[in-house]
Amino acid sequence: AASVSWARRCVSETGAERAHQLIGGKRQRFRDMLRLGCQFISPSQHVAEAFNSVYGAGLCRVINNGIDLATEAILAQLSPVPLNPGKPRIAIVAHDLRYDGKTDQRLVHDMMALGEKIELHTFGKFSPFTGQNVVNHGFETDKRKLMSALNEMDALVFSSRVDNYPLILCEALSIGVPVLATHSEAAQEVLAKSGGQTFAATDVLRLAQRRKPEIAQAVFGATLDAFRMRSRVAYSGQQMLEEYVSFYQNL
Repeated sequence: AASVSWARRCVSETGAERAHQLIGGKRQRFRDMLRLGCQFISPSQHVAEAFNSVYGAGLCRVINNGIDLATEAILAQLSPVPLNPGKPRIAIVAHDLRYDGKTDQRLVHDMMALGEKIELHTFGKFSPFTGQNVVNHGFETDKRKLMSALNEMDALVFSSRVDNYPLILCEALSIGVPVLATHSEAAQEVLAKSGGQTFAATDVLRLAQRRKPEIAQAVFGATLDAFRMRSRVAYSGQQMLEEYVSFYQNL
């Protein structure tokens, strides 16, 4: 067991060292592109700020991700569902549910430990979560089915530490599903656009036991209807499209 652990550390350290060795070459490539007149766009402010801190102020512009028009049409057809009379239904969405960088495994296990207080629904591949209060839906490729299922939830819990500007948050918020997100620059930026905030994992665990209107009030300081209307405008794909058109017209 000790040798396996040692081997894993070596592989991890070698990968980190390899990535570090590539930084110089990649930065030079970006500088070459800038000299050629290339312009850069980031979907998120924190990524643009990191880029500009290395290559120069104002060299990377921000255009937030928005919902594509096809998905927006699907969302527009989803009506608000009646309030859930049973235990709170909480969603976890990730491509690979095993990856701790995307899904905080400890937080999910803490939610599972709440037992009958909540009902946990996972959407994604390779779910390692099983329990009396867990429903694993698997990886849903049909966007309409996924959004319809999320529409039934009291909240989406988001704990990724590796996303830049996650579209799943925009989509969930646009149909009026509150998002309980742990602290990260990406989640803070997305939620701030509709007046929301992020929380410590302990607060997410506490709020996950509440009803949908209470969660909306805690995250956004607004009623469920007000938060839903605000979010539908904030993450509109039309707004993103107009910003890109303006950018290309000014090249």
